[in-house]
Amino acid sequence: MSRPNFVHPDYWALLGGEAPPTRESLAPPADLHEVREQFNGAMEAAYSTVPYPAGVTESIRTATSTDGSEISVTRFVPLAAQDSSGSSSGTAQRAIVFLFGGGLVAGSVEISRNSIAHIAHLSATQVFAPSYRLIPEHPFPAALEDVYSTVAWLQAHAGEFNVDPARIVLLGVSAGGNLAAAAALKARDDGLDPPIAAQVLRYPMLDDRTRLDPADPRGPYLVSSPGVGEMLWKGYLGRTVGSRETGEQYAELRPPGQRRLTPERQVPYLAAPARAEDMQRLPPAHIGVGSLDLLRDECISYAARLAAQNVAVQFNLYPGVPHGFDGSPAFTLGAEMLDNEARFIRKF
Repeated sequence: MSRPNFVHPDYWALLGGEAPPTRESLAPPADLHEVREQFNGAMEAAYSTVPYPAGVTESIRTATSTDGSEISVTRFVPLAAQDSSGSSSGTAQRAIVFLFGGGLVAGSVEISRNSIAHIAHLSATQVFAPSYRLIPEHPFPAALEDVYSTVAWLQAHAGEFNVDPARIVLLGVSAGGNLAAAAALKARDDGLDPPIAAQVLRYPMLDDRTRLDPADPRGPYLVSSPGVGEMLWKGYLGRTVGSRETGEQYAELRPPGQRRLTPERQVPYLAAPARAEDMQRLPPAHIGVGSLDLLRDECISYAARLAAQNVAVQFNLYPGVPHGFDGSPAFTLGAEMLDNEARFIRKF
């Protein structure tokens, strides 16, 4: 068959010049542990193809989450941020808090290590990557608490790392994009001082309500099925969904003035950032997503709503490529997206 015009030539070549089978024809994963195994295998294969930049140094520190849990935070320092001894030096620097992807159930700093070092190199920026907790063992809000605590810890220890606490950028990939967006909302609501400088959301997972029209021709080209997405949200939200007490349980997570959650709208916006009504006073955002991504429409909507409420947004829609396209050298648009992110980060 000929290549559909909505599929990028790079993706078509990777598919061997034919449409993949529909997701419905494939056996669904049995549970979230099987999803974790599948996701980790795919990410390990993808990120192993990313070359590790020369000269990047790594060290591991420990932060403490809200509930007292310890968080391992890996620091990546590129050559451009080092002095001759290999340490960061000079005037206080910009920093990135990097949040790996994996559907909130999989992924790790170790799996994403090459990719993290690569963005540190491209942006000439120190990167701090927390090993946040995963579902199903740790549903919402554990991962968000880990991320937010990492930001607070970095600000408190900024002098030790030669970091300017006013120049911290959140960068989240997929599920990590959810956590970056949620942490930006929480920082705004809590009056974090200094505030987050910027948020970079790479095809972020933002909306638990996302579904796919069965007639959508993109269906066979998605790299994950809507059914898996529903499993992930159910695992992350846990008892948050379907519990009539949730509206009060998460009352403190609503910004001032936002109306009380009803039983039909019980999912807190800090779990699913697309549900936030007040988008004002959020940090500038960079959002990138492929047009063959299940998350495409929620990313477009989130960017539009940020812009409508006077938040500076740079949005890029990459035509004909799927979720995670930056993880394969076969996609020329992957390098373009990473370059766009790095240029955005260097503004802060």
